[in-house]
Amino acid sequence: MAPISPGTIRPRFLLGGEEEPRLAEDLLRLELREPATGLALSAEFNNFDAAGFRYFDDSALRLGRAIAVRFDDTTAFGGAITALGGRFPEAVPPSLLLEAEPVSPFAPASHFLDTPRPPAAGALALVLGDELRSAELRAVATAQGVVISGTGLLDGPPGLQCGAAVELRGLGSWFSGVYDVVSLRHVFEPALGLRTELGLRGRS
Repeated sequence: MAPISPGTIRPRFLLGGEEEPRLAEDLLRLELREPATGLALSAEFNNFDAAGFRYFDDSALRLGRAIAVRFDDTTAFGGAITALGGRFPEAVPPSLLLEAEPVSPFAPASHFLDTPRPPAAGALALVLGDELRSAELRAVATAQGVVISGTGLLDGPPGLQCGAAVELRGLGSWFSGVYDVVSLRHVFEPALGLRTELGLRGRS
């Protein structure tokens, strides 16, 4: 029998017991880890095509929803989605980040995208691809509800202070909205100039 090439083994994804072929097609990276509490899953998927974001308006992906990963007929992981995120790098299509654990300790009553986050008076607007060079955000279910946090990268001299409110735009319905600046880091590199990294926490 000819040996099986590792590249021919592709994972399959099930959401709520139903196969979701799009996740298999869009998969960029999959990692299964085995801590003391059991297997943990993290995965990254392409999240952009000619029509726009592929998943940010998709109700199929929800915090607390059952997810399974299979290789051929073998189930490699079964659990619940515990975190969903978005990566918005410079000059590269956005991607979807997903984390899951065997049992979700917190099942939110509603998905975070169902809760509107209206603009805040005085919040500085930052648009992806303009003032906002890149961003990475993560929503996770906690005992206090769904918490969204992450980072954003800006060009130019410092113009914000910790505690300021910013409104991120162009990140899809899940992650566009108002955030509080909780930390600042200013970095100068000759090839890139002065840049500011914002530590962000979403407002509920």
